[in-house]
Amino acid sequence: MGQGYSGDIMVDASFNDAMIGMLKKTIGTQLVSLECLKLDKFDRTFAYATMTTSASRIEFADEEQLIAYLGTTEDWPILTCRTIPNDDHYEPFTNQTSHKYPLLGTVQTIEIINETIMFPDDEYELTRTLCIYIHTDQGTVSIGALSLFAEDLTVGMNTVPIVLPSIQEVEQAWREHPDDDVRVTRSVVQVQ
Repeated sequence: MGQGYSGDIMVDASFNDAMIGMLKKTIGTQLVSLECLKLDKFDRTFAYATMTTSASRIEFADEEQLIAYLGTTEDWPILTCRTIPNDDHYEPFTNQTSHKYPLLGTVQTIEIINETIMFPDDEYELTRTLCIYIHTDQGTVSIGALSLFAEDLTVGMNTVPIVLPSIQEVEQAWREHPDDDVRVTRSVVQVQ
C-alpha cells in the first residue's frame, strides 16, 4: 500500500497476482494488434482495448467498480485486465465498430505503474494501477487509465511511453478544498 502511511481504510484496486501472471506470459511473444473503439485525436478510447499477441488476447478495461470510499462506497473507474479467447470476435459495445491497430515487436519487459492516493486526515488510501508499459524490441505499447474520474484509456503504440500526469496534478484533482491534505505516490512493478 502507501509508503510511510498506514490508514484505517486501505483499498487495493491495483493489478492482482493473476493479472500480473497473465501479463508475464506475454514476454517473448510477438505483438499483433490492438482493438478498441476508434482512438480520438488524444489517443484515447472508451473503457476497453484488447491486445493480441502471437499466443493470447488480453482485454484491458477501465470500468466502474464499487469500492469503499471515505465511509461509504462509490463507483470509480478501475483498470483491470483479463484473457479472452483467441477465436472470439471482439465487440465490447453493440452497434459500434472496433478498430484494429497494428502493433510491432516482441515483448521484452513490462512495467506496471501503480498510484496510491492518501487522505491522512480521513485515514483512507486507494491504490490503483495507472498504466502499463509493454516494452518491445521495436518500441513501447502503453495503456493507461489517466483520467481520474472517467472510463477512458489512453494508448501509445510502437513509440515512447505515454506521459503520466504529474503527482501534483493528481493531488490537485483529488482535493475538494485547497487546504485538503492529499498525498500521491507511485510505484513500479517490473515484470520480466
